[in-house]
Amino acid sequence: MSGLEVLVFLVMWSVVILLLGLLLVIYRQVDRAYRLGGRSVAQNLLPAGAPAPPIEVLAGRGEGVVKWDGPQPSVIAFLDTGCPSCRELLAELRPHPTIRIAAIVSGPAESDEFVGECEMHWAAHPPDVLQGYGITQFPSVVAVANGHVLLATSLTSLEDYKDIVRRVEGGELQYPGHQEVAGVAHD
Repeated sequence: MSGLEVLVFLVMWSVVILLLGLLLVIYRQVDRAYRLGGRSVAQNLLPAGAPAPPIEVLAGRGEGVVKWDGPQPSVIAFLDTGCPSCRELLAELRPHPTIRIAAIVSGPAESDEFVGECEMHWAAHPPDVLQGYGITQFPSVVAVANGHVLLATSLTSLEDYKDIVRRVEGGELQYPGHQEVAGVAHD
């Protein structure tokens, strides 16, 4: 093999390795989008301080209208049964001693097995609920207290959810206009 042939051989394999690396990057991006439910539409989530719309629970635990106006903070997870990241998150949703945890699930009516021990759920998102909260991506989480949104965000990892619960539990999230006097929240 001449020096030129060796150089061509090395360049060719360098290009092959570069292309394989590029394919790996593309695969990871597609996999991440799939795990996030394949939705890439920008969300128009409710800002902190906005009134939290009541939710009419159509099926599952606690049927009826749920209002978020009590002093107990709530973390509402908006999930979809076809979303792998939602399944991961749902496995972590458990009753909490100081925070009301709720899962609002869209998907097939057989979502009972999907939901597990959450406080409430329903089988399909009525469009007005999704629009009311600005949800276009799954999974998304909205933290609420005293009838107001503390935080609304889409999730990229299970750690994001755990961090939000920790921040709600620690009282780190407040909304504009919220005042606390002698340990009692006032608007």
